[in-house]
Amino acid sequence: MAAPKLPPAVEQQIIQLQQLENTIRAIQIQLDQLNRQKSELNAAIKTLETLPEDEMVYKSVGAILVHDKAKNVLTEFKDKQEMIELQMKSLEKQMQSSQQKMEELRQKLTTFLQQAGSGTFPS
Repeated sequence: MAAPKLPPAVEQQIIQLQQLENTIRAIQIQLDQLNRQKSELNAAIKTLETLPEDEMVYKSVGAILVHDKAKNVLTEFKDKQEMIELQMKSLEKQMQSSQQKMEELRQKLTTFLQQAGSGTFPS
């Protein structure tokens, strides 16, 4: 006997669940990358804070090194750090929302499968 075909609405929910799982994975990858960048910036900021403000330092700009005052580089790095923190907060909210939606879908699917197993289908 062939397994009963799932209703289209249930198939759609399964697809949505898979999409949410992929979204969460992608967000986690972005968060990991931002965390690494933030750690590197923190280390650079700590080093720059130990230097006199008018000390000349080199910073990487693409494929070249640029000579600038430690004070200027420190300000730039702190601004970058703030931007990263804002991006991380935004991504964390997106992840939380996606996880909540995923849990709701899982509950709906579990309920459907339990009812399908007992022979009563939700309408």
